[in-house]
Amino acid sequence: MEINTTVSFDDTAKYDIGKDQTDINKLLGFGYNLHHLNSDRIGWRYVPSKDKIELLLYSYNRKERVKKHICYVDINEEISINISVQFKENSRYVYSTIKTKDKTYKTKAKFHKPIMVLLYGLSLYFGGNIAAPHDI
Repeated sequence: MEINTTVSFDDTAKYDIGKDQTDINKLLGFGYNLHHLNSDRIGWRYVPSKDKIELLLYSYNRKERVKKHICYVDINEEISINISVQFKENSRYVYSTIKTKDKTYKTKAKFHKPIMVLLYGLSLYFGGNIAAPHDI
């Protein structure tokens, strides 16, 4: 399974939510049965000290949250995103490619293969425990 898209984050992606600033927002990805048990996504968060968006691989592997930094991108920078997953034996392999104006970033992660009854796409979701402070 694979998702390809092009995105940019405009000025509305800038926010200040205090102690929850490091929460990861979800951009897109895949869920397997229950996505808080097993899922793989591209996550993002605004980093005020850099005035940039941080992109991360954000996965759940048997309920354990796994976060892996990919890169920082500028506000209004158009980026290409690819995320794919392959299942082999008892493992799932997650690949992501982020193409910015200057560089291509590739990540790979290996997790336990979930017992799958349902495989589905996941889309935009802000934050973890608080709502978006404004329309983004």
